[in-house]
Amino acid sequence: MWPTTCQEAFGRMKIIKNDAVTVVDEPFVFKAVENYFNAIDPGLQVDLKSLMDRSDAVAKGNLFERYMMTVFSETFKTRQLSDWSHQPRILSMCPDLADEVEIVGWKDPCLLQGTTHERMSMEEFMDAHVNHHSTRNNLPVAPFFFPHRCPSGPDMVFFVRIDGRKVVPIFVQMKLHKSTSKLYKCVWDAALATVSAPCIRDHAKDFQNLCPDSIYISMVVAYPMMCAPRLPEVVDVPEKEASGLQQVVIRVSETNFGKIFPKEHVQSIDRLKSVEKRPADDDISDDEDRVKKQRA
Repeated sequence: MWPTTCQEAFGRMKIIKNDAVTVVDEPFVFKAVENYFNAIDPGLQVDLKSLMDRSDAVAKGNLFERYMMTVFSETFKTRQLSDWSHQPRILSMCPDLADEVEIVGWKDPCLLQGTTHERMSMEEFMDAHVNHHSTRNNLPVAPFFFPHRCPSGPDMVFFVRIDGRKVVPIFVQMKLHKSTSKLYKCVWDAALATVSAPCIRDHAKDFQNLCPDSIYISMVVAYPMMCAPRLPEVVDVPEKEASGLQQVVIRVSETNFGKIFPKEHVQSIDRLKSVEKRPADDDISDDEDRVKKQRA
């Protein structure tokens, strides 16, 4: 009775693997999806409407950052960090990054993916994942954190557990540009600075003690930018800092983005190519010209 009722009300019958099943028309599927997200994440519709109503590049850039949570989670399920396409090889920079990787605090299905500075500080986020089994005040803490934009610092922070025991924080700076943009030295230096120790300490003063294995990863995701000529090479064997921490720098650009992340996610992000993160990113060549004029 129910298949027939559903057919008459919403869709049609179809034979699949010798069984008669009800196929629901797309409009009802979309409405069901909308109702589902309204139930589990009431703020989603508000965020989407707010995003559509706003024209500033910062808001649209945040969409790219939020999407990267799912991209990272899917990537680590299929590819070890040490196997990423990168020059120099990640394993040669830090042998301790070998073996399987999982995102600390991520449990499928992960409905609570990210949290922000509005709920806790970056230091409190890091402390929760390092010292309190991904909880704070007896409540679970999301695996990804978005710090305040002032002072300057990383766009996203999360931890990975390697070989089931080593815990390493990853500080990410994400720059989404036009496909014609190039990653010039001035842009690279500025981006790397935001995910290096001095800027990180502006958000987490106890940063050193929240790196339990004395390693932290500074990752710059610049896509779909190509690396410009004379861009400084990533150091093959980085020296330990005075604090005793080892910084591992990972650069992701047009050169290796598609080799690292799953194909379907790359295609989705490609649809955001025309979205700029900040108005100042409209023409990266202008930055290079300004630097040349200052030198002159």
